[in-house]
Amino acid sequence: MIYHFKMLSGVVVLCFSLHAKAQDYPSCLDTEAKKVAAMHQQNSCEGSDKLLRIDQYRYHDTLLYQLVFERSRPCPDYVSSTVYYDAGCAVKIRITDGGIKYRRQVVPMYVDTRQIQFIKTNQPKQITTVNPYPGSGSLNNLSARGQALQQFYLGMNVEQGWIAGSHVDWETGVADHPDATAGNHTHCSAFVAAACKKTGIYILRPPQHGQLLLANAQYDWLQTSEAAKSGWKEITNNNRNALYEQVQQLANAGNVIVAVCKNPDATKPGHAALVMPKIITADKISDAGPIVIMAGKHNFNYISLKNGFKSHLDNWPENVIRFFVNQNAPSL
Repeated sequence: MIYHFKMLSGVVVLCFSLHAKAQDYPSCLDTEAKKVAAMHQQNSCEGSDKLLRIDQYRYHDTLLYQLVFERSRPCPDYVSSTVYYDAGCAVKIRITDGGIKYRRQVVPMYVDTRQIQFIKTNQPKQITTVNPYPGSGSLNNLSARGQALQQFYLGMNVEQGWIAGSHVDWETGVADHPDATAGNHTHCSAFVAAACKKTGIYILRPPQHGQLLLANAQYDWLQTSEAAKSGWKEITNNNRNALYEQVQQLANAGNVIVAVCKNPDATKPGHAALVMPKIITADKISDAGPIVIMAGKHNFNYISLKNGFKSHLDNWPENVIRFFVNQNAPSL
């Protein structure tokens, strides 16, 4: 197998010529491998995005194929899957594994794993995927875009504007009606809306929705097709610590990320904040989550997720906050 590399719009595209036999594995597995690798970039508990090999098996009279990726980090409480594809790249057998913590493997009742017989290994040198989010980041480094986003957020002066108990202009955070008796609440979601608007990114905001209970409305809106068309995508991971690390890494790469929770009482406010690019250790992420910039009862340029959302949390790690990244590069 001979590989050729081309650079298109900053993305490495892998082209190859097959000199091996065509029946080694179905060509559609190359496409499937790229899809799975992109999923692994979002959920490191499933493995890294580096494809090691494609193993071939026989199950009764059917040829099966397994994509084997490099392991990237241990997630003992994560339920992972072993997937076998048929020649049409449809999932033929899926076996789930509860990992070290649960030590339980779940096999479909119709499958006798003793009949899954290994034949051989096919080893493509490399696959290349497009990162589902622009840029790449880490906990101990800010990219140039991450630094620019950090400075932009600091320039919003949230600690001086969007002050609780004052009626404010949602875009500027400046108190505009000092004698007002209504609308004197906290302004977390208004700050999020204002910051997003200045970056050229749309999130639900006035006049489409008033400031009152806006965070609850943003929580619902971010899950709609309209939000997806505006570039929003939820970041998901069943392992909360891995999710927190991923969220911080994406912010450090310069991606606009909203952390939001909805109040179960529809008459009471939820909370929304923006994830702030910040160098931080994995231990601190585990202890208190990623760093956010927020308005609320008190406003902060830097506060941990755990402390910023504490009035909405019963447990830690929590399971009520959702994270949404915008896939469009912000205008800074």
